[in-house]
Amino acid sequence: MKELEEKLTVHNFFRCAKGYLVNMNHVEGFVGSDCVIHNVHIPVSRTRKKEFMNLLLQNNLIKKFIGLNIMDTAVYLFLAAKGYITGRAAPILSNGIIDADYYINPVPAGLVLTGIVVSVSITAFSLALVQRLYKHYGTLNMDEIMRLSREREGE
Repeated sequence: MKELEEKLTVHNFFRCAKGYLVNMNHVEGFVGSDCVIHNVHIPVSRTRKKEFMNLLLQNNLIKKFIGLNIMDTAVYLFLAAKGYITGRAAPILSNGIIDADYYINPVPAGLVLTGIVVSVSITAFSLALVQRLYKHYGTLNMDEIMRLSREREGE
C-alpha cells in the first residue's frame, strides 16, 4: 500500500485511512469523520484528518474563490438580518414621520451594498488572474503552479 501511495501522490491521491487512497479531485464534501465521493462515505482516520482537510481546502483555485464568495454572502446575510427590526419601516421618510425610532438602521444595508460591490470586483479580478495562471501553467492546482514556478525560476 505504501508503494502505491508514493506513486499516486503526484496524481493528487491521499491516503485517508488504512487501506484507503482517495483522489482529492473527486471529494465532494466532508461528513463527520468521512469524506464523500459520489455519495459514498469513506472513513478518514483521526491522525490524518487535519492533513486531509488541509489538502481539501487548499488545492483548486476556483474552489477557493467559490468558498470565499460563499463566506461573503453569509456575512451579507448576517448584516442584513441584524439591520432589520420587526415593526419598523425602511429608512425613507413617509407620512411626515421624522422620528428615527420609526425606521430601521440604514447603515447595515449600506455596508452590505458596499461589500457586494467590492466582492464582485475582487472576484472578477481573481478569476482573471486564475485564467492567466491556467493559460501560463496549464493547471489550477496551487501546489502544481508553485512547483512549476520554482522550476522556471531555476532555468
